Amino acid sequence: MKHIIFAVVCFLAFFIANFGVYLMLSKISFLTRFTKHIKRIFVVVFLLEILFVVLMRKNFLNDEVYDFLAMLLGFSFFFFLVSIVFLFVDFILNARQNGLIKGIKQTLTPPNQINQSRRKFLKLSFEVWVLVVAFSMFFKGLKDALSIPKVNEISIQSDKITKDLKLAVISDLHLGKNLNEDFFKGVVKRVNELNADCVMIIGDLVDTNIDDINYLHLLNDLKSKYGTFYVFGNHEYYHGVENIHKELKKYNITILDNKNAFFNDFMVAGVNDLAGIKYGVGEYMPDLNKAKKSMDLNKFNILLTHQPKFAKLYDVDEFDLVLAGHTHAGQIFPFSILVVLEQGFLYGLYKLTNKTNLYVSSGAGFWGPSIRFLAPSEIALINITKENKNV
Repeated sequence: MKHIIFAVVCFLAFFIANFGVYLMLSKISFLTRFTKHIKRIFVVVFLLEILFVVLMRKNFLNDEVYDFLAMLLGFSFFFFLVSIVFLFVDFILNARQNGLIKGIKQTLTPPNQINQSRRKFLKLSFEVWVLVVAFSMFFKGLKDALSIPKVNEISIQSDKITKDLKLAVISDLHLGKNLNEDFFKGVVKRVNELNADCVMIIGDLVDTNIDDINYLHLLNDLKSKYGTFYVFGNHEYYHGVENIHKELKKYNITILDNKNAFFNDFMVAGVNDLAGIKYGVGEYMPDLNKAKKSMDLNKFNILLTHQPKFAKLYDVDEFDLVLAGHTHAGQIFPFSILVVLEQGFLYGLYKLTNKTNLYVSSGAGFWGPSIRFLAPSEIALINITKENKNV
């Protein structure tokens, strides 16, 4: 049923978006002669976008075609946003010109007294401005998605640690069709510049058939004092979690599949993703009790879980810090509203109890359309410092 609802929503959203863009472009003065061609183009665009949604989880599309279709979705989205403004302004101007808007004394020269050439110039200027804004938003959204994410620093205090602790947090890399070796190299380089004590990879590392990725050895290049810790995300389950697990065992990372690791004054635990319940993948289902085995409440206890709503579904109050990803901070506003409704959290630091903090990363990569809008990517650097109770 969810797949049917998703398909219907996508069909309606793509149709409305492309129809809105078509209406805008058909009203732009220097494009009116091409109206029939524009209509044909957007019919093709609509069909290609539907095709992309159907096939994007498969390995049928090669990288170049996948990249093009993913960018096409971004193009339609940003042009649709601008078309809403354009069509609204066009409606107001036409209504005013036709005498449909009355009641307020005009302080400006009535439309029928304005020099016709000036009116044409102003209209042309507005149309050009609209197209420039649309293209600028599209390329900015594309750049924000494909660029190496910036570092976002967060500070937390605790009386359980004797020495400051630096955690580099990466989530949602989605390595595969759009984001590949060069992107991963850039992320590894930026993480290593942080001189972190631990590197945390919180799921959705890969988003394609594991056999199609030949650069995961770069995981061995991640540098930190205590090592790299990893938990599965829901997209690992889409592409064969067993095979991905088998491949990742070859590299210098600690896979916390319902396991934990202890250090002097802190512990890192990880649980398998909630997708394991949906897919019923035996040992790959989440098991918090196994992850908490031999837990010492005197230590600073950290839990890695891909989806932040895990903190609502399970009792995580014994942990001092829960790290999650999955949300992409919404990736494309206003879809962030739906993310909050589904997950209960969006992005940033949340206080679950007096003791327990939850940090939800906006993620390093993206999924689907090659855009981010009002939802910047990040590599999070969490600085855990000794709490001074005398202050």
